[in-house]
Amino acid sequence: MKFYRTLKIILLLFSCMLSYAQEEIDSLLSIYNNANIADSVKFQTTRELYKKTFLNDLPKSEEYARELLRIANKTKNYEHLAIANEYLAGFYHQSQQNDSAKFYYREVLDLRKQKNDILAIARAEDNIALLEFKKGNYKYADSVLSKSIEAYKSLNDSVDVAYNYDMLSRVYEHQGFYRRALQSSLNSYQIYNALQNESGKADALVQLAIVENSLGNFEQGIKYNLEALEILEKNNNNYFSAVANINLSENYLDLHKLENAEKFAQKGLKLSTEMQAPEMQADALNILAKISLDQENLNQALDHAKKALQIYEKIEISNGILESMNMLGNIHNKLDDENSALRYLNKAVEVGENKKANSFLAEAYYHRALANKKSGNLTEAFDDYKNFHELKENFLNDAKSKQIEEMRAIFDTEKKEQQIAQQETEINLLEEREKVSNLQKLILGGGLGLSLIALGFGFYGFRQRNRRNKLEKEKVEAELAFKKKELTTHALHLAKKNEILEQVKQKAKELKSMENVEKGYQTLIQTINFDQQDDKAWENFTQYFEAVHKDFAKLAMAKYPDITKNELRLMALLKMNLSSKEIANILNISSDGVKKARQRLRKKMDLSPEDSLETTVMAI
Repeated sequence: MKFYRTLKIILLLFSCMLSYAQEEIDSLLSIYNNANIADSVKFQTTRELYKKTFLNDLPKSEEYARELLRIANKTKNYEHLAIANEYLAGFYHQSQQNDSAKFYYREVLDLRKQKNDILAIARAEDNIALLEFKKGNYKYADSVLSKSIEAYKSLNDSVDVAYNYDMLSRVYEHQGFYRRALQSSLNSYQIYNALQNESGKADALVQLAIVENSLGNFEQGIKYNLEALEILEKNNNNYFSAVANINLSENYLDLHKLENAEKFAQKGLKLSTEMQAPEMQADALNILAKISLDQENLNQALDHAKKALQIYEKIEISNGILESMNMLGNIHNKLDDENSALRYLNKAVEVGENKKANSFLAEAYYHRALANKKSGNLTEAFDDYKNFHELKENFLNDAKSKQIEEMRAIFDTEKKEQQIAQQETEINLLEEREKVSNLQKLILGGGLGLSLIALGFGFYGFRQRNRRNKLEKEKVEAELAFKKKELTTHALHLAKKNEILEQVKQKAKELKSMENVEKGYQTLIQTINFDQQDDKAWENFTQYFEAVHKDFAKLAMAKYPDITKNELRLMALLKMNLSSKEIANILNISSDGVKKARQRLRKKMDLSPEDSLETTVMAI
């Protein structure tokens, strides 16, 4: 349930909110309960009480939000109306009542547009974008959040810039764009750190941990989560402390460190129960069920999973329902109670197909296939296995497409930046040429002091030529840098493509051992082999390479006529100063294969043991 747990962090929760001493709350309540105070005082007091209860007592915060709206409607104060609607929207957002939350955020946006308040409009649009993100409308969320960043930058609003980078990281992470997610998180953390904003730092650290976990860097994820938890506990921020504890428990579970995983899951469960945060309670229970399952304590796993399912069904969290049902089906399979397993898994398949939740649906098909096999329903088991493999194959294709899409997006962004730099250089060059042209016209039109002017012009022209030459050189360097960027990006694309295909091939080999998949296995392997041997990508790479390193192939062939086409490819990659691992991925061979290829190349180039292969290639 990483999606829904981490999504809570993206709500508009006022990063500066902390738990306050009870005596301060009592003092505010004494003012709040005074019937004779002015409406303006009552509004400010109620606003403070809302802030202090929002993270720890949602029912109370709703009471205060409605009181704020009542006072604002009475006084017709524009700013108070906007604040009251925003706070009520925040309550509904936190309570998972998203339609109501969207209604009140729209009210806020309409109010802010009346005053053409750029900052407030951007924040209101961000809140709506976050609701769309929750629905899976990632492109809309990306567009709005990116646009708002530019608005905040123009207003020198660093906190909101950092906040939106954090949100963008979550948008990218849920799409599988982990490199972009990591960069956005780092941007957010660096700004919060420079501002010494501890609450913001904690949020950014939690998101950094999530991205690192998605990349499989679980130890780094734990490091970030522990650093975040230290900040949160120091500030008595129970809500986000619960989030961090649950994230840590999942980190340790991924590393199979069950004792640590259970410790943090129990802490997360305790905090979420105290705060009456049901979805987080269910998340913690789900993780405890997984831990018990790994410990082969099946009855305890069953108890935790049933409790989690009851909560998810009560608050209507479909992905949570699916995960719990799949887990209950798996547990009952292990208990040899296939009838109970089928009861949960049939429902999981029904919900998964209806919601198009393919990752959960694939798992449901897999566990139901096992249950049907145990029950002797071999035809149904075969159909479930077939559906499971089809969905898994789609996941692998989607993963490959997402990796390529992310690399293309990064490349397009960098390309635009390089083009802007080139255009700026060209503009400067044209301006200098225009200055020289105008000066020449002025001098030719004059008749007096010709020799003196000619002397001065000669000196000025000399300076201008130097400057123009410098700009020409900068233009050439910018173009070369741009081509190098294209070349490097293309090389990375080749490496990532082959790396992904190799992973797919390994997965396909695992499928071979399963029943009735021989035909699909052979087709998949043939497709991958064909793709890995595709020379089209190499043709594109060669074009980029020759644009940067002109006549390299011609010179290399002239100097070493016996080298083969594959050895020429190896020399090109060495010329780019790539590591052996990167070369192995690009050439789709093992590390040992790279070593053997280097040895053969050294022999053909007649290099002695003292000669460096890299230095020799670089000199060509």
